Amino acid sequence: MSEDTLNTVGTTRRTLKIGLVLLGAIALAVIATMLIDHFTKRQSVSGVQVTINVQHDGFSPAVMTIRSGTTVTWVNADSQPHRVTSTPFPSHTDLPGLDSRQNIGPGSKYSYTYTKTGTFGYLDYLHPELNGSIQVK
Repeated sequence: MSEDTLNTVGTTRRTLKIGLVLLGAIALAVIATMLIDHFTKRQSVSGVQVTINVQHDGFSPAVMTIRSGTTVTWVNADSQPHRVTSTPFPSHTDLPGLDSRQNIGPGSKYSYTYTKTGTFGYLDYLHPELNGSIQVK
């Protein structure tokens, strides 16, 4: 083989390798974007239901973003009772209507449908140090 042919083959191989690396990088970027979209938008769809667990050490998740029309259900995953209310403690005036009005026993739940946009705090009336917030878009 001539020297020119060897140089052409070497250049072609380098170009092919660079192309494959770029193609792989693009594929990874597309997959990463799809995963980010999935995990950041899964609780941002109007009319869906999301769950927040009430535990002895707090709410999980404590902070979330949802769309107007979403129903949030707090499930007591603790052995002690809890009571979900709007902030601030003790007046609960930030979002009138967000109040379970009674204790939520172990395994029980309370649901509220958000129809107003904004950021609204909530807390456990029986344990006011346990709190969180929901941004409604």
